[in-house]
Formats: sequence, C-alpha cells, structure tokens
Amino acid sequence: MSIGGGDVLFSQDVVAIATLHATKRNIVVACFARNDGPTPSMVANTSLWILTVGASSTNRDAPAPVELGNNMKIKDQGKVVLCFRGEGTRVKKGAEVKRAGGAGMILANAATSGSEIIIDAHVLPATAVSADDGTMILNYIQSAKNPTVKLSPGKTVIGDKPAPYMAGTKSCLPKYYQAGHYGTRNFNIAGIAALVKAIHPTWTSAAIRSAIMTTATTKNSIGKPILTASVEEANPFNYGAGHVRPSKAYDPGLVFDATYTDYLLRLCDNGDGQADPNFKMPRDSSHNKGPKLFFPINL
Repeated sequence: MSIGGGDVLFSQDVVAIATLHATKRNIVVACFARNDGPTPSMVANTSLWILTVGASSTNRDAPAPVELGNNMKIKDQGKVVLCFRGEGTRVKKGAEVKRAGGAGMILANAATSGSEIIIDAHVLPATAVSADDGTMILNYIQSAKNPTVKLSPGKTVIGDKPAPYMAGTKSCLPKYYQAGHYGTRNFNIAGIAALVKAIHPTWTSAAIRSAIMTTATTKNSIGKPILTASVEEANPFNYGAGHVRPSKAYDPGLVFDATYTDYLLRLCDNGDGQADPNFKMPRDSSHNKGPKLFFPINL
C-alpha cells in the first residue's frame, strides 16, 4: 500500500486498523515508509504487523555524461538549463524548460538528495547529476564567458557498484523505534512475500515477514556497509532490517511467529484495548511481564 500519514494514535490510523484486520486473515501487508526523509522520525506505517518499506538503489544505472567546455556544443544548438531539485516535480521542471524554449536540461540534486540519481521519462533531452556535480556546473556557468555543454545519450549498465545505497527521500526512523525498513519499494516486497508464501503455504504472515527481515543484509555489493545518498555510512535508523535478498528469504533457517492475539495484547499495553470488540482485554498485566520488543517486526 502506497498510502499513509504521520505518527498518529491507532484509533485514528485508518491504515493500521485496516491492515490489522488483513493480518487477522493471514494476509501479508507491505506499506511505504513515506518520502519525507532524510529527516529523522518521519517514518509512517510503523504498526507491528506491517512490513514498512523504504527505498534504495539497485545495481542498474543509466549514465548520460555531461561534457563541459567552450569547444563543446549540443546537437540542438539551443540553450540547456541547469535546474536544482526542490519545489515542484522533476518532470515538470523539464516541461517548464521546454515551454520556455530550452533545448535540454541538467537536473541537479539538492544537498539533501546527495548522490542519489533518479531516472525519469523527461519531455526533452535531460540528465540528472549529484548535488556536488550540480554545484560544479553552476560554478562553471558563472565563471565561463561562453559556457557550453554536450549531453550524451544514456545507456543501461547492469552490475553497477557499489549497490545499494539508501534513497535520499526515504524517511528515517526515530531514535526510539526499530521497525523494519527494506531496500525496495512495497510492491516489490509484496511480490517477494507472495513467492515465500507459495513455497511455504502454511506459514503465517508474521513468519513470512520474519523470513524477509532476518535474511536482509546491511552490506552492499562490495561487502562494505550500505551508504546513504549523502555517501555516509547508513545505520539501522536508515535501513532497518536491511536490503532484501529474495533468494535467501525462502529458506531463512529460523522464523519468528506472532499471532493476531499477540498484536491485540500489545495494543492493550498501549491503551488501545478496543481494537477488536470481540477481544476481552486481560484484567491484569501478567501478559506483559516479558521484554517489550518481542514481535518479529522488531528483530
């Protein structure tokens, strides 16, 4: 599900309520973590029964070099506009450049997006560059008497390294919460969950979530820690359980289970004892004498 709001009480969280009922019917639910990062504590859909999904890169790249120099000219012999990401969508920036008569666009990241490069279907010749490269190009434009540029056609490269790195827009966890983020979008996770379910048809939704989480990795393709879009070492507040490995999830070796009743008991601990009118909340607190973080989503 690509919907959800901020951190609200369970009684006001329509996504949490709906997905709890789905979990009761043993349906695995994956929701996005929200695109308000990288500011901490902006993650959404943090209920224990939800697979909360963040975003990161893959090992696919589509480089389209930008060549600067006074002896360089683009094919269209027109003006290429340098834009920085910020207000407005990326594609609409290109549409505005085209409307104004521009022949091409270089879309530079804002500082918060760092080195993250997003591939878009633009309406004119365009390429995306990192924040540092955007600043370098801007300095060149301001210093050169007759700045010129050549945009080369893009091509697909498979096996780009290192990969993955965390997306610059991915919301981060607060310092007191440790739910699971994942390296791909929620629809990919839903597909992986379906594959695991096909192999293990008797597994519960909690067991499937556990398998996906416990087999995730925090290392990139060259065996080093996953980085953020700002090329800093990421941590569990960025990637949660880690980057999903579908080929590992179907055989995790050990899974942690949880039931619908377990979730209701946890809601009772939080003062939300009316989640299910048919459930009788225990009169004492004997059920919560153990560790608070005992659900698989937090491991």
